[in-house]
Amino acid sequence: MKTLFSLLTVASLATGALLSSKAHAIFLGEIAAENQFPASIAIMIPDAEESEGLSHHCTGARIGTRFIMTAAHCFYKPSFDGVAAATLHPAFIPGKKFVISSGVQLWKRSPDYKSKRFNLTVKKIYIHPSYKVEYLNESLSSPFNFTDLAILEVAETKLSDSIPLAKVDFTEVSKKDKLTIAGFGVVWEKGMPEFLKFAPTKFQNLAGGMIVLEAGVAMAGMAPASIMTGDSGGPLYSMKADGLNVVGINSRLGFRTQFMTRIDKSAPGNVSEWLKQFLK
Repeated sequence: MKTLFSLLTVASLATGALLSSKAHAIFLGEIAAENQFPASIAIMIPDAEESEGLSHHCTGARIGTRFIMTAAHCFYKPSFDGVAAATLHPAFIPGKKFVISSGVQLWKRSPDYKSKRFNLTVKKIYIHPSYKVEYLNESLSSPFNFTDLAILEVAETKLSDSIPLAKVDFTEVSKKDKLTIAGFGVVWEKGMPEFLKFAPTKFQNLAGGMIVLEAGVAMAGMAPASIMTGDSGGPLYSMKADGLNVVGINSRLGFRTQFMTRIDKSAPGNVSEWLKQFLK
């Protein structure tokens, strides 16, 4: 069994790497209660090497009848030779099957863990126009000049009504927001998350297309909580008068900072108008 911090995770913390799969959920976060963050869903893909034939890939949110919002980099296979792949991840070619789950407990320890899984088919992937796949290889020194945002459209008539629509909020994030990070990582030895985890966090500043956050708040005496690989594409939540609103998307982590894709009306790349076409 691999240790908590793999070499990949350590490298990610040091360089501000983009997030993908195969690591723990919100590091030092708390386990969410059922329906506490109903907009968060796990995106899983076929994996013959795993016991259930599935592995967790990214986190996302349902924003429309057939549309799932997540991070753009989830749909590209990362390369480790300094040259990013220019083609979509083979698991997300139109016609491919995948699975989503809206449950807090996703692995066998939950007696009804399969009841909240849904088998779906990829129809189309929409990548925000300002995203460039070359950014997969960018370092922490330049994480701000792109919009790490994508939409996964399913071929089925509609997603299950048991998966609530996210409340997408296009208001600019500020220090007034009560923010929470949440996501599904992966447990190394099983390839499937056990739980959705979360942690409160604080706004630091806006930088280009990114919301910069402080590391999340962990339990007393512990290191700061943070998003980790596998949390990519998960919603950044703000608690408002009408409940939990989605105000950003998990993108990448740095040393004691976290970077979320902006979706507000003032974000570069006309992000809010681009997203509105999928809120149906």
